[in-house]
Amino acid sequence: MITEIQKETEGVIQSMKHGTERVAVGLQTTSDVNKTFTEIQNSIEQVTEKVNEVTASVQEMTGVSDHVVRALEEVKTVAETSAVSSQESSAATEEQLATMEEIAASSTALANLAEGLQESISKFRI
Repeated sequence: MITEIQKETEGVIQSMKHGTERVAVGLQTTSDVNKTFTEIQNSIEQVTEKVNEVTASVQEMTGVSDHVVRALEEVKTVAETSAVSSQESSAATEEQLATMEEIAASSTALANLAEGLQESISKFRI
């Protein structure tokens, strides 16, 4: 019976180690996604700045129709909306990262408990 418990405990430890490894991979993936979203956000901000510059130039020009100005303002609005969406996605990614870190900590604690149990069981060997 103790041998079975030890085998099951070892299985739990291996599962926890595997889970911890998967969490680490997930954390790296989340970190990569967060970095990508940050790059997208920076690009969108640069696009927004360029659109603002173009809008100012168009307004200074003579003979430019109101239709062109409205079209550029719509592009600006879309870029700003995209920037907001990117920020929201980045925030959601950060929340997921925090959750995954909590899972990793819980997995580590559970693995430690399983190892402690394994040690306690090994003291009772006949």
